[in-house]
Amino acid sequence: MKGPLESALRIGRFSKLHPNIEVRIEASEQPIDLLAEAIDIGVRYGGGKWPGLDAVRLFSPRLIVVASPDLLIHGPLTTPADCLRYPLLHDRRRTDWSTWFAT
Repeated sequence: MKGPLESALRIGRFSKLHPNIEVRIEASEQPIDLLAEAIDIGVRYGGGKWPGLDAVRLFSPRLIVVASPDLLIHGPLTTPADCLRYPLLHDRRRTDWSTWFAT
């Protein structure tokens, strides 16, 4: 799996090879109309079921639990339920934790 740094380097190489093609990257949680906005490609995070769009999976996320050592003074995390002793940080959709716990 390639990471964000490798992707950025590939975009840079593409731009050098094709200076007449403008590459702009904009991040937004708002759905956009690719045709109305004259956008050639969109990258979305999620399940891949968006009406009217063709979706190709680029990669699957790796969900891992991380914590500051200072938070673990009461003992290590040995079961998934142990995570519930601490605040869980997540994005607005709040889907990653339920996926991680289910796995």
